[in-house]
Amino acid sequence: MSTHFKEHDFWLMVPSLVLIASSVFFFVKGKQKPAMILLFIGGLGLRFFMAQLDHFLNDWDEKYHALVAEHLSKHFLKPTLIENPVLSYDYKIWVGNHIWLHKPPVALWQMAISILIFGANEISIRLPMVFMSAFLIPVIYRIGKIVSNERIAYLAAFLWAVSYYPLNFVSGGELLEHIDTTFVFYITLSFWALFEYFERPKWKYVILIGVFAGCAILTKWLAGLIVFASWGCVILFVKEYRKNIHSWLQILAAFGITVLLVLPWQVLIFTRYFREAKFELEFSGKHFSEVVENHGGTAWYYIEQFGHAYGNLSVFFIIPALIVLWLAIRKTEMKIVVFSAIILTYGFFSVAQTKMGAFVFIVGPFIFISLASLLAFCTGYIENMKFRSGKILNFALIIYLGFISLRLSEIESNHTNM
Repeated sequence: MSTHFKEHDFWLMVPSLVLIASSVFFFVKGKQKPAMILLFIGGLGLRFFMAQLDHFLNDWDEKYHALVAEHLSKHFLKPTLIENPVLSYDYKIWVGNHIWLHKPPVALWQMAISILIFGANEISIRLPMVFMSAFLIPVIYRIGKIVSNERIAYLAAFLWAVSYYPLNFVSGGELLEHIDTTFVFYITLSFWALFEYFERPKWKYVILIGVFAGCAILTKWLAGLIVFASWGCVILFVKEYRKNIHSWLQILAAFGITVLLVLPWQVLIFTRYFREAKFELEFSGKHFSEVVENHGGTAWYYIEQFGHAYGNLSVFFIIPALIVLWLAIRKTEMKIVVFSAIILTYGFFSVAQTKMGAFVFIVGPFIFISLASLLAFCTGYIENMKFRSGKILNFALIIYLGFISLRLSEIESNHTNM
C-alpha cells in the first residue's frame, strides 16, 4: 500500500520545519534568544502536525484512555470505562470493566478538561500531549543551561523538538501515549525544580519538587519518586549536603508534600472502590516479579530498544556522549543527579520482569542532553578551527542530524495511507 501526506499535513509540517531550520541558523550565529523562540514555535507546530495525522483513536491504548477521560468529564471523581454495564463483566480485565483504576487520574483529568473545552474529538484528546511535549523544549533547555552551558542546552532542546519518539507519542502512535507523555513531563519538571534548588536553595523549589513528583505518581505510580532517589544520592555522597540538617529537612518536606498530594486519591478509591483498587495495587506490584500481558524481554531489552527511542546512530555514540556529559556538568551534585537517575532507572527496569520501551524514557531528557553534549563538543571544535565555512558546516551537521532524528519516512508510513 502506498502512503503519502495530505496537503493539509504540509501546511503544518513545512512551516514548522522552516522555523526550526531558522532556529538553527540563529544558533550557529550565536543568537540564543531568537533561536529558542523559533525552536519552541516550530516544535509546537510539529506536535500539532503529529496530533492531527490519525483521524481515529489508536487501539493501544489511546481509545481506552480517551473513553475514560470522556466519562471523567461528566463525573470527575468516578473513572469508568463501561459507563453503564448491562452485562456482567470482570473487574480484573482492564479493557472491559466498569470502574477503571488501571492508571491514576492526572493524565485522564487533563484530557477530560480538554474535552470539556474543545469537545470530544481526536485533536482535543491529544492537545494536552501537544502542549506538554512542546513545553518540555524550554524546560530541557533550562536544565541543560543550569547543569552545563547554553550550547548543550540548545542542542538538547533541539533534539527533543525534532526526535521521532517523543513526537510519535503525541500522535497516539506509541503504547501508553497520553500516560507516558504526562509522566515524562512531570518527572522532568521535578528534576528541573531540583536543579534550580541546587542553584538557589529556596523553599519554593522544594515545594515544586514535591508537587511535580506527586503529579507524576498520580499519572503512572511510584517511578515518579525517582527525583527523591537522585536527591537522596546527593545527600548521601556529598559531604556538605550530608552534614547539613537543612538538606534532610528539605527533602523530607518535599516528600511530605508529595504524600499529601497522592494520599487523598488513594483514600478515595480504597473507600469507594476497594475491590478494584486492591486488585490494581497488587497488579502493579506484579510488574517487577512477573511478565505481565506478555511484555517480557531479556536483561538487554532496553539496550536493544535504544535505537528506536533515540535513533539508530545513538547506539554508537551514547557511551562517548555520557563521558562528555560527565565532564561538561559543572557541579558534583548535578553529576550525581543525572547519572544516578539514568543508572537507577535502567538498572531497575532491566531487572524487572515486565518490560515496555517507555518505562525508561522517564530519563529521556537526560539522554538527549548527553547526546547534545557530544554534538556540542563536535560543533564547538569545528567553530574553534575558525575557518570560513565553519558556521555553514555546523548548520548543515545539525540540520542533517535533525532530519534523520525526525524520521519523516517512518511517520509517513505509520500514519498515512491512500
